[in-house]
Amino acid sequence: MNRTGFLRLIGVGGSGLVLPASMTSAPAVDAQSAPDWHLEFRSTARTASSAHPLSNAVLRRDIETGEAALFDFGANVITEKHVFVSVPGCEGNGWLIGTALDLDRQVSVLSVFAAGALADGPVVQARLPYPVPLGFHGNWKGA
Repeated sequence: MNRTGFLRLIGVGGSGLVLPASMTSAPAVDAQSAPDWHLEFRSTARTASSAHPLSNAVLRRDIETGEAALFDFGANVITEKHVFVSVPGCEGNGWLIGTALDLDRQVSVLSVFAAGALADGPVVQARLPYPVPLGFHGNWKGA
């Protein structure tokens, strides 16, 4: 039996968005950007280029407009949830930071994106000389 799950995201005023659960993980929002934190979310996503059943991209979506930005890491990369790190004093501005596992090179990659320009790709990446176990992630908290 083939079952498809959906995520329903509700924005301000009741507008919302329905996404196939197969294309995205549980979305994360920036809890520091009240009161509009729920207007946008970030998550991992699986694109058609993926050579495996897991996510290979990072997605940002505006819940009100449906507008999306996506960065595809490639067919043989597994992405993990990236976290939003806000820039103090600049509401809605910040960085998206997270790890991915490069299956071809067998290394983990730490990527930093300008949150508002996700589709432009990482502004910087660091490759570890070994793979970090999937699921190794955390949250960032200001000092």
